[in-house]
Amino acid sequence: MNKKLLIAAVGAALVAGPMLAAHAAPTVYGKFNVGIAAVDNGNSANGDTLGVTDDSSRLGVKGSEDLGGGLKAVYGMELLYDVDDNTGVSGAGRSVSVGLQGSWGTFRAGHYQTYYKKIQFPAEIMGDSIADWSTNGWQGDSRIPNAIGYQSPTWSGFTFGVESSRGETGLSTESNPTTIAASFTSGPFYIGVGFEDRDNQGATGLDKTNKVVATFDIDAFKIVAAMQTQDALGGSTEVDTTVLGGQYSFGNNAVMVTFAQHDSSVANADCDQTSVGFAHKLSKLTTVRAIYSSIDNESAAVCQGRMIGAASLGLGAPTAGSDPSGFQAQIVLNF
Repeated sequence: MNKKLLIAAVGAALVAGPMLAAHAAPTVYGKFNVGIAAVDNGNSANGDTLGVTDDSSRLGVKGSEDLGGGLKAVYGMELLYDVDDNTGVSGAGRSVSVGLQGSWGTFRAGHYQTYYKKIQFPAEIMGDSIADWSTNGWQGDSRIPNAIGYQSPTWSGFTFGVESSRGETGLSTESNPTTIAASFTSGPFYIGVGFEDRDNQGATGLDKTNKVVATFDIDAFKIVAAMQTQDALGGSTEVDTTVLGGQYSFGNNAVMVTFAQHDSSVANADCDQTSVGFAHKLSKLTTVRAIYSSIDNESAAVCQGRMIGAASLGLGAPTAGSDPSGFQAQIVLNF
């Protein structure tokens, strides 16, 4: 080969290498969470069914671009896919955001999970199933639209995040919710605390929420606890929640149990949810789970959790005072 051509080729490779590294290909990821569930909504008519369920199967892409000087552009986009109904890809309810990241933390904007939501993840030992306790009046479990937020780096186990969602109406009734949350991890101990101010401009409705979540690992045991208190305007309904649970792991298996108590400000509208489950890891990416969950409603309560509707089952809501229950077998595959 001509020496000049060889030198040019080597030079081009040296220049292109950093450019290709800076423009790294995005990471494609996803999750299948499909099961079979037998659920009884507690009603005398249209009371039970057996069917295929899908609990938040998803497809996502994420990545970053090195902008130099320790600065990165970061992005992510997640799409929901209902495997049960094969209804196609939908962005509804999932996260999409873009932002800048440095040694000082990350600023981002879009529609995404707040850090207030994320702090409860370590305690969700049976999340995305009929046993998911972050329902029945639990607040702050959704992604927020029109969000602007910041998340700090981790300093000796401590992290915090703050987000604000803009109403964008320009009206005097516009509400601009703000959340702030922090977490701390030290060895086997984890705690997360959060506060949400909904900036409610109406005469009634939920206004402020406080949340504490903790986990503690003792050898093969994991203990989880969560508590949320709410403030409402004008005597509106509020639900305060307490959760206790535990997990025992052995080999590729785990046994789980949770109890969630939801206390409503409405008379005789409290409900409790008790759940037990077994999980077995078939591989690093694939897990099978068997879960039973039961809800005890007081005479005016209609709690249903994820057993009805959200799990792709078409059962009607329970009548006041009836007690839904169900069994679900799932295969959860992450890629």
